[in-house]
Order: sequence, then structure tokens, then C-alpha cells
Amino acid sequence: MNQNTHSPFIESGSGVPLSTQLQNLASQVAAEYLADSRVEGAIIVGSVARGVVDQVSDIDLMLYLREGFTKEEIERENQRAIDSGGNIYGGTPEEGFGVWRCVDGVKVDLGFNMIPNIEELIVEVLENHSLENDFHLIVDGIQRSAILGGEELIAKWKDRMNAFPEPLARKMVETNLRFSPLWVARDMCAGRDEHLWFPELLLEYVRKMLWVHCGLSRRYYPGKLKGFGYVAGTLSIAPENFRSRVESLFSDPPEAAISTLSSLVTETHDLIDREIPEVDTTKAREWFAGKVVCRS
Repeated sequence: MNQNTHSPFIESGSGVPLSTQLQNLASQVAAEYLADSRVEGAIIVGSVARGVVDQVSDIDLMLYLREGFTKEEIERENQRAIDSGGNIYGGTPEEGFGVWRCVDGVKVDLGFNMIPNIEELIVEVLENHSLENDFHLIVDGIQRSAILGGEELIAKWKDRMNAFPEPLARKMVETNLRFSPLWVARDMCAGRDEHLWFPELLLEYVRKMLWVHCGLSRRYYPGKLKGFGYVAGTLSIAPENFRSRVESLFSDPPEAAISTLSSLVTETHDLIDREIPEVDTTKAREWFAGKVVCRS
């Protein structure tokens, strides 16, 4: 449970912005680990790194190790987390591990990551053009992080990530340009008052649209829809008013939502044609606009 509102470290009315207080606390926690020569880098990821926080924001702190902790050291970190009121995420000395601790009333997620593993993951995304969701989440987090230690190491990674691979952009688009036919959402979901399946299907459309527009914008996929408003604001290429129109899908009456969905998908295909014309959207458009098949 996050207890920021009761924290002795986080002082409301102190005149110090909450984001600064959380960043200072993250630096304090990171310094403890950076004193260990095995820890070569530390970053904050997520909302605290961006300075967009509220009273229930927690801290996501990533540590990068050249040499792993022993099993005994991991057990001590696990117990320390539990004793603080936190818990463990698990892991191994070879793969790295994670815990979360309550520090001065703030939930602090700690990820202990092996540097060779992260560098292999970066290669998977940048050179092998992996679309593995979690790989993109990690790369996106590092690229947009605030560095607390190991400037040379992290800056080297960021420089590589900033040179977004064109083949990756194309693969992100090509893999996600085919959406479920509109009639499925209109007739099988909304038309049957499928109050649970309809929003579930809408989420599938949104995820695929987000993959496409991240690719068109040469931006790594964020890995999840949490913080969609922020992510939408970082897209350089997307339909007009993308955020508000996507969010309206889940609040408007079904008929209006279907109309908006149809426009968003059509505009997505139009943007693909404009930005990466060598990607043919013809079949994807026909599939989306297609009629019910196998009907006597």
C-alpha cells in the first residue's frame, strides 16, 4: 500500500515540489547501492522521472550490476523489503531480481538488473527488431529515464536507442496494421450488448493503433496502456486529437464509439500510406471494411 500522504519525507506545503521530493528520495536510496562497486548505474523510470506525480505516485528505481548479488544477499534484500512493509518480485543472481520497499512512507520499486542481460535485450530490439512487449517497455523506460548514477553507461545506451532503426519502425507498423473487421465490433459486440467483450475488443484496437503510431513516430512501444495520455502526447505522427478520441471510445454510446473507431482506423491507414508508402494497406483496409462472410 502506498502511504505517501503520511510520509515524514514527503512534506505537503513545504514549498518543494512533490516531484522534486520524490526524486530526492530516489537519489537517497540509489546512493546507498551506488556505494557498492558492483552497481554501475542507477536510473528512475516512469512518472517520477518525468516529474508528473501526485500523492499516490511511487518510485521506480532501476539498478544495473556487472556482477550479481549472491543468494544470501538477495535473501537479505528480500527480508529488508518485507520488514519495511513491502514485498518481493523474485529473481535469481544470474537474471537479476526485484523487490519493493516502503521508504519514509513511499513505495519504492527496486529492480536489480544484470548489465549483460540488458545489453542483450537492447540488441534484440535495435538490431533484431523484436516486438516483445516487455523488451520495448524496458528500452522505452531507459530512454526516457532520469540518470542517478553511471552517466557514461546509461548515456551510451540512450545514444543507441535514440538512433531509432527504420526496419523496426516498419515492422511495428506491418505487424499491427490489420484490425478486426468493423462489423465484429458493431454487430457482434455493440449490437448484442456485450458490455464486457466490447471494451475488451476496443482495447485490442487501441493497442494495435498505438503500436502503429509508435512505429510511425519512431518511438518504442510503452509496454502498457497505463499513462496513455502522456504517451499519446509524445507521438509525432497520429490522428488529430488522438488521446481524446481514443478515450471517448470507452465513454461514448456504442453507436458513437463505433463511428469514432472507424475514423481512427481509416486515418491510421492513411498515415501509413503517407509516411511509409512502401507498406501496402490495401488488404488491411479491405479486411477492416469487409462484410460478414460464410453466411448463406
